[in-house]
Amino acid sequence: MLPDLNRFRMFPDTLVAYQGHVLLVTDIFGQLGKGIEGLYFHQTRLLSRLTFTVDGRPPLFVSANAVDAYSFIAYYLAPAGNAPQGGACPDEPDDDGGGIVAKG
Repeated sequence: MLPDLNRFRMFPDTLVAYQGHVLLVTDIFGQLGKGIEGLYFHQTRLLSRLTFTVDGRPPLFVSANAVDAYSFIAYYLAPAGNAPQGGACPDEPDDDGGGIVAKG
């Protein structure tokens, strides 16, 4: 087995996943919104911008990596809500779980 010494990436600032005639191009943070990013089908861009929020705030980027030619994975941390403490209380069925709270 030869070592993988020559890794060439046509667009080093993007992540690409494709299957058949469908192509998804994102920035290195797994986001769509500027440049060539988008969802393409038969050379037509169907989606050029996509943003998501959790309780009105964007999640914190952690990591994004290609898995293989037809998939990649991205991790984000959701912002903590207004809960005074994190975690759900098993004794309270209406408890939504709060959020992860940074101690400082």
